[in-house]
Amino acid sequence: GFYGVYSLEHRDRLQALNRSYKKETGLRLHDAITDYLDNAKDKIEKLHDAVAPNVRDGLDRSFGEIARVIDKLELSPLVVSFYEFLTREVCEAFAIMDGSISSKENRFIHYLLKQIAAVSQEHHGAAGRFASGSAEENLEQVLRELDELVGIEEVKEKIKQTANFARVQQLRVGQGMKPISSNYHSVYTGNPGTGKTSVARLMGRIYRSLGVLKRGHLVECDRSALVAEYVGQTAIKTNAVIDSALDGILFIDEAYSLVKDHEDYGREAIDTLIKRMEDNRDRLIVIVAGYPEPMKRFINSNPGLHSRFARFVDFPDYQPHELCRIFGLMCRKNSLTLAPGLKEKVLHHFNFLFNERGENFGNARLVRNCFEAVISAQANRLAREAKFDHDALTRLTEDDLDSPAERLLAEHRRGRKPYFVKCLHCGATYSWTPELEFVEASCTRCGKTYSSEYAQIL
Repeated sequence: GFYGVYSLEHRDRLQALNRSYKKETGLRLHDAITDYLDNAKDKIEKLHDAVAPNVRDGLDRSFGEIARVIDKLELSPLVVSFYEFLTREVCEAFAIMDGSISSKENRFIHYLLKQIAAVSQEHHGAAGRFASGSAEENLEQVLRELDELVGIEEVKEKIKQTANFARVQQLRVGQGMKPISSNYHSVYTGNPGTGKTSVARLMGRIYRSLGVLKRGHLVECDRSALVAEYVGQTAIKTNAVIDSALDGILFIDEAYSLVKDHEDYGREAIDTLIKRMEDNRDRLIVIVAGYPEPMKRFINSNPGLHSRFARFVDFPDYQPHELCRIFGLMCRKNSLTLAPGLKEKVLHHFNFLFNERGENFGNARLVRNCFEAVISAQANRLAREAKFDHDALTRLTEDDLDSPAERLLAEHRRGRKPYFVKCLHCGATYSWTPELEFVEASCTRCGKTYSSEYAQIL
């Protein structure tokens, strides 16, 4: 950096000196040094362009840290506004110190001021979200995202009931009334891949939009994050995780693993957790999750746990047509279309896996694994065929899915058995073929919208 600045400052002086010598002397200061000086500006500009993205990434992380520090300091909006104004004044003052502003300087200043404004705006929004009308709007947005999740209708209803309760509690506080004594600690039971973590994230956003939690972030952990290997270290480790979850949700997956026969480390973590749940009742919400039966034993293993978890939400396994819908959603998000033969094959594939499921059935995780296998098979097929046009890259075919349901699919086709799709609101059934491209349809009986993307094998 020093040599680059030095070169730019003295290049013109040396070039002038070079031109001042008379031709007849035969002396010219044109050597490797002057060649370097002539090209120094271009080299510095190329260096700037090369490092600019990394510099910006570093600055983005710095601004994120600034936002976190401001949030922890709990500065008043007036103080934050003053610092924003001061930063603008300093930037503009430095920009005109040499009497001019280059295009790169101008772009950087605008980027800097934009980031400062974003930090300030985020702080203002956190400070006044309940005072303004934006909280209600944000809540409705999160609830729309909840409704967009495939299946789990009973789960959605319980989440909305909890949101309604929290909203009424906040309205009571807003009108000077005392809130009804309650807590939001919850137990989520269900097999893997049933949406427990996704719903927990939405719950954090719901609580934040209502002012129940200041940040609403989700900290995920399991036994390994809470329990140490040595005596006396578990409480320290557990407290550190809880500290990171303050003003948000602590989500403990497979929480029942904390209780083991003839082992005290897990119990130490539980005792620490129970105490912090009481000490930080206004800043911490805990959600424990896991398989149904082990979670019941876990909650009943300690009177403190049983008294603090009053909300239970059961996440059922996804039905076959719901697994198909999740697969279709993954494809649409990645701009992929399915050939009719593949849609029919997917239908039989997930019906077969659902009917053969065991206690470790993966649900949405199973769908994700299937999707990754299909796109990998597509890539191999395209490499063999040497076809890479737009249609080929966005089209999935029946050969891309290797399924254990091949025989059942062949039998269904030979028997020319029909497919039906059902309206879940009123039970009306309609004929379905894999050539249909409708994702949703309006029921002619009840008038409500139902999913028509995949049939249900009756």
